[in-house]
Amino acid sequence: MWADGIPWPNTALQGMSGLNYALSHGNRPLGAPMRALLVENDENWTCALVAALRQAGASDVVACQDLKMVNDALRRARFDIAVLEIGLAPC
Repeated sequence: MWADGIPWPNTALQGMSGLNYALSHGNRPLGAPMRALLVENDENWTCALVAALRQAGASDVVACQDLKMVNDALRRARFDIAVLEIGLAPC
């Protein structure tokens, strides 16, 4: 089950985290690189989340500390997944 009580779509995947499930069930060819955008301004959280994204299969993780960095990253590349800090202050 998901943390909010919603059942998994397949009981065989119950041991998988939501992030692993999302990364493994997109419209991507098997083995294709996965680009992740991480928006987090706390250094400790950034380190932990980068490690979690890589462990979940992201081949490239771009970490941004503020919205200016996010805008620059989005101009330079496309991303397959984004992990966003909800309370990030505007520039």
